[in-house]
Amino acid sequence: MTRKNWVGPPRIDEHAVAAIVDELRVPPLVARVLVGRGKADPASARTFLEPNLDQLSDPLLLRGAKAAIDRILQALRTKQRIVVFGDFDVDGVTGTSLAYRTLQELGADVEYFLPKRLLHGYGLSKKVLPDLLAREPSLVLTVDCGIRSVEEVAALANRGVDTIVTDHHEPGPELPPAVSVVDPKQEGCPYPDKRLAGVGVMFQLMRGLVRELEHEVELTQHLDLVALGTVADVVPLDGENRVLVAEGLKVLNRRAKVGVMALVMASEIEDELESWHLAYLLGPRINAAGRLGDAEQAVRLFTVEDTTVANDLARHLDEENRRRQEISASTLEQALDAIDRGVAGKNPDGIVLASNSWHPGVIGIATAKLVERFHRPSALIAMDGDEGRGSVRSIRGVDVCEVLQGCEDLLVQYGGHSMAAGLTIRRENLADFRTRFARAVGEQLDDQNSVPQLKIDAELRVDEIDIDLAQQLDRLAPFGYGNPRPTFLLRDVLPIGRPRAVGRGHLKMSVRREEGGLDCIGFDLASRLENCGFPDGPIDIVGHVSVNEWNGRRSVQLQLGDFRGARS
Repeated sequence: MTRKNWVGPPRIDEHAVAAIVDELRVPPLVARVLVGRGKADPASARTFLEPNLDQLSDPLLLRGAKAAIDRILQALRTKQRIVVFGDFDVDGVTGTSLAYRTLQELGADVEYFLPKRLLHGYGLSKKVLPDLLAREPSLVLTVDCGIRSVEEVAALANRGVDTIVTDHHEPGPELPPAVSVVDPKQEGCPYPDKRLAGVGVMFQLMRGLVRELEHEVELTQHLDLVALGTVADVVPLDGENRVLVAEGLKVLNRRAKVGVMALVMASEIEDELESWHLAYLLGPRINAAGRLGDAEQAVRLFTVEDTTVANDLARHLDEENRRRQEISASTLEQALDAIDRGVAGKNPDGIVLASNSWHPGVIGIATAKLVERFHRPSALIAMDGDEGRGSVRSIRGVDVCEVLQGCEDLLVQYGGHSMAAGLTIRRENLADFRTRFARAVGEQLDDQNSVPQLKIDAELRVDEIDIDLAQQLDRLAPFGYGNPRPTFLLRDVLPIGRPRAVGRGHLKMSVRREEGGLDCIGFDLASRLENCGFPDGPIDIVGHVSVNEWNGRRSVQLQLGDFRGARS
């Protein structure tokens, strides 16, 4: 297991803490977390603690939004056929569902089309154009894809088909020749928050459209889709994304859509939905459709009104997810064996592996697991004949899009963002790509990002931890990428007995406090007992406070991130 570098707690301006406590009436510990995370004045802290839709920017600040709205209005008035073309991941599925439902409610002649991963490859590609044109669209509206599809958009234009590209990925050197390109990352776009997911970009475009029409469509009813796509796409849960997820969770917990209700039931969730349910339970089931089969089934789930059909679709997605888990586990095992045999090189800065037997639909999950284990950007490539499709995942501080750009001459195509990307490569270029990928990653590695950082928000005494504190800290939710649960350092705690391994590689222990012990659970930390042993005497531990519910009983616990022998 890769060692972790404990960072913090940060130095805190106590005057700023006092001002937030006084004005917002929050506990000092919550105020310290806010200040430490850059919310150092009461106004910014209040905005963070009280997210609402009024905090969203004007949709027309998105460059290209006005032209896109005008073209959609033309299609609505003349009954031209609109085809919503989305990516096959959760972001694309939810954005497609949102656009389709909204346009349908506005009376559009609209249908949706998602590519099949194994047949068409990723996004708006040359392979998908014949099937897309068979739908006879007058207007194609992309979701979460298309920003690099220059030739494909030109080909559609040559056939008399207009395209509106909505995306959130990094543009290439040339924008596609679309009627409009709506992407906050494009040069010259004044939209203030560049971190929206694809479904967030689509929500804002639909907001602008509905406002222009002065229509009574209640767009907020679809914030459940926006929250699901935003969390699953692992964009930072701050700024406008925080607003969209916080408001979307309210809609999700009403379970108004029959498809949402069916998916929640298939996932065996009985509690109130939180962001982690979206990331680890609902999202993977939606992703499974696009990874192994047809992502349109997931769109159908979110657009159907028949409960029986929705339940059947949700059960199918659940079954596909189980199959995906089995294939992914096998892929990871093979990748780890290849690393042990030295296929990736000796301690490479970047890991590149390829196999003829890997399924291109699940290599992304296995790639992410490699990054977790080795803390190095990694690429797994599923070969099929002379060509292979790869999935790339990164660590903070290493931009894999920039890395791939430096290897552009070796790739058929590539695209994505700083933390995740996809590629297509010819077999004869694999060896050179492995060497240059590792070299380019190494140029971005430094003392800060080469070791995983465990950022500590504040110190805490073990006797301060109780249910009330856990509930107060929940005011900082929704938690996720960019806004993790607050992490605390507890010094010189005394374990009660010896820790033990439980479940699938988890560590369980208790530490002393004045009123009984505090239970601690360390997910995936059991290997530390074998590899490093457990320190004798007092220990320092890092983790976050949570509430454990079991058989109707609620108790506070610490979820361990790391531990070490106490340091004076």
